[in-house]
Amino acid sequence: MARIRERPIFIYHQIGDYPADLMQYGVTPAAFRSHLDALEELNLEAIPLDRMLAQMKGEAPFSPRAVSLTFDGGFRDAAENALPILTERNIKTTFFIPTEYVGKEHALYRANLPCMDWGQIRELLAAGMTIGSLGRYGARLTEIKPSEWREDARTARRTLEDKLGAPVRYHAYRETFPNRRLRKWFIEEGFEGVLTMCPTLRRSDLYRIGRIQVDDEAPNVFQSKASKPLSIFQGQARLAAHPEIQD
Repeated sequence: MARIRERPIFIYHQIGDYPADLMQYGVTPAAFRSHLDALEELNLEAIPLDRMLAQMKGEAPFSPRAVSLTFDGGFRDAAENALPILTERNIKTTFFIPTEYVGKEHALYRANLPCMDWGQIRELLAAGMTIGSLGRYGARLTEIKPSEWREDARTARRTLEDKLGAPVRYHAYRETFPNRRLRKWFIEEGFEGVLTMCPTLRRSDLYRIGRIQVDDEAPNVFQSKASKPLSIFQGQARLAAHPEIQD
């Protein structure tokens, strides 16, 4: 199994001004702007996921200044609040969409909020963003029957590609990550990477890519995550509730 070097890939969910009880996984637009300001102050560059993976694979020069941003959940506020900020700063990110909730609502991250419709997702794509799959329902692998793992990923990818007319190269899970057999299937199907919600540390490879959670926290906490990603990986990997699915 090819190993890669864990890199700072941040994961956001909600970007909006909500009551405190809905902000456990949320970030206000003002806080999101402050995060991007912090990256500039730290002399870090937010690069697209494909460029980051090329560095991780050793196919592009390694840059210690590089970070990547991703958004999970397909929430409408990401299109309404995050996209304008990303566009004005010319930052390209990846949005992972749970296909069964497009144009509906879900509470995968406790806050039951409206999701983007297909038109808004196409706007992301037109703005140069990358669209990835979060499966049909954004479920953890432990919440899907093993007999349905492949069909869930295959159906979600097909739906996205049919609706958007663009290839889907990345898949993401909440917290859990593939075993060897499922990893092999993702490779055979032509996926270029599988990401999870929390850092994976010692088991990291292109089909077990860990990310650093960003939520309603003080600005100095984000600065620590951005400037000292290795310590964040080590701490979160020990605490992460994403056991490996057994072979």
